[in-house]
Amino acid sequence: MARCERFVMASFPGHLAWVGPSVATLAQMSAPGRMRGLSMRDRTRGSALVMHSRRAPLSMSFSSPARAKFPPTSKTEDEKERAREALVRAFNSQNVSEEEIEWFLRDRRFDEQETITKLRKRLQWVSEMERIPLQGNVLAELQSSKTELHPKTDKYGRRVLIVRARLHFASQYGPNSNRKVVKHVLDEAVASLDPGVETIMVIIDLKGFSIANADLNLARYLIEVFFTYYPRRLDQLLFVDAPLVFKPTWLAIKPLLRSYAQLVSFVKRDDVSEYFRSPAEVPNDFK
Repeated sequence: MARCERFVMASFPGHLAWVGPSVATLAQMSAPGRMRGLSMRDRTRGSALVMHSRRAPLSMSFSSPARAKFPPTSKTEDEKERAREALVRAFNSQNVSEEEIEWFLRDRRFDEQETITKLRKRLQWVSEMERIPLQGNVLAELQSSKTELHPKTDKYGRRVLIVRARLHFASQYGPNSNRKVVKHVLDEAVASLDPGVETIMVIIDLKGFSIANADLNLARYLIEVFFTYYPRRLDQLLFVDAPLVFKPTWLAIKPLLRSYAQLVSFVKRDDVSEYFRSPAEVPNDFK
């Protein structure tokens, strides 16, 4: 078997750190009988990574990460169609597209009442965000380079949002500006998805992160946004170069992520290139 390269997931001690075979080696290990050529040390570490990380940089999943993962439903096609018609009638005058109705129906297993409740929450949130003007602090924050929609897609065609955590200070622009910026960049990312691509990847660069950059209120808000207002859109969340000082923040937000914790990977700077088709498409922050 080829030499086992090293793949570093994080710099944290204990369960937040893992060093073992590369993703390419693990892909080989997934084939029947291929584990026999590895030492017990690498077998153990390989199994730990497969169990810990929902998605590895190289293509190891049976379905494309660019497609959203919706829960199964027991509804028949006739029941689904009746639910679609009911939702179109319910939101006919509220500027909700049929595509958005379909998305929320799929998220709620085509349960009419659950879908109506969730869509109404989103509409209320959109209305609140529209009352915050795109000027002043909001404009300054958008121009601060704290958040950026990468012009290139990743190797699966997903749009990539880059967050530079070291540039965030909770009191600098205020919570209303933070929330408006979140909506603005997520709307931009979703609106620019290519046909057949439904999900996005978020890369949080933790280089230079300090306690001054920690913001649990914003973290809780972001989790609510992805669960409630953009369900199933986030497919992968990378934390890059996480320092030890980030560990308390991670331990505080991990339980709030619930199933979304599966989407998190801790990686090193050099590993980010594995998520893109070519070196030229890798964000400059990680070259």
